[in-house]
Amino acid sequence: MSDAILIVGGGPAGLAAALQLKRQGREARVFEACELGGLLRNAHRVENYLGFPRGIGGPDLVRRFRRQAETWGLQVEHTRVLSLAYDEGTRTFAATPENGPVRHGAVAVVASGTRPLRLPLVESLPRRLRDRVSYEVSSLMEMRNRDIVVVGSGDAAHDYALNLAQRNRVALWMRGGASGALPLLQRRVARHPRIEVQRHTVLTGVTGGEDRPLSLAFIRGETPGVQACDHLVCAVGREPETSFYDAFLAGAEADLVAAGRLHTVGDVRNGSLRQAAIATGDGIAAAMAIDRFLDGGGR
Repeated sequence: MSDAILIVGGGPAGLAAALQLKRQGREARVFEACELGGLLRNAHRVENYLGFPRGIGGPDLVRRFRRQAETWGLQVEHTRVLSLAYDEGTRTFAATPENGPVRHGAVAVVASGTRPLRLPLVESLPRRLRDRVSYEVSSLMEMRNRDIVVVGSGDAAHDYALNLAQRNRVALWMRGGASGALPLLQRRVARHPRIEVQRHTVLTGVTGGEDRPLSLAFIRGETPGVQACDHLVCAVGREPETSFYDAFLAGAEADLVAAGRLHTVGDVRNGSLRQAAIATGDGIAAAMAIDRFLDGGGR
């Protein structure tokens, strides 16, 4: 029976697990649907990752991750995992990628992170308008001199606003009166000359605009209004990405984790504690536990 290790997700947690396993003389196969680095590719500044006294931009940190993966020869398949299943009879996992054959492994690491909560009024838009709406900002970083509205009040919304405001004008719309972001981020947003914070503002509709691609209807307090913009970014929350679990695995997850056969690491399990440093530690700890499990004859 194969001792192969399947890792779903190429963010800090998945890459750290794969690297540590490599150091322990074990090979892991990493599946990543997008780019390596996970949500770090959206981060304006990472300041609590040790080794960078002045902080480091998220994309820069991701580039370092990529070089490290290449240096160690990590096996990365850039494909989406459509299904992860567990067979009780053979006691193995089967990952079904979007392209290529099914991969089997004795142990699986789920480092798939989170997916954004989507706004129904956006999802029903025609494609020409929906293409102007994003839930992340990495693909928007080359934009210049645009008017962008960011909807949300948490860390991600503030960080996205700071990132986009480097070259654009940004309006940050918050549903309530209080921000849920780190005070440091709130202060930076408040003093940024290209960010306008609008509180008690609820997005109520999106249509095509006349002088801009989008026309956003809103209610601010009790007053309705309309604002034109070039792009809308929604940062209204995220949830664990485990939609690829088959029915059996979804029900047996806790038992498989307890048995040491399945490891969930990083943002997929950490709730509000979504930090690159925490995810990295999760991945290394999982790899060390897997090594002990396999050395002990775990099958």
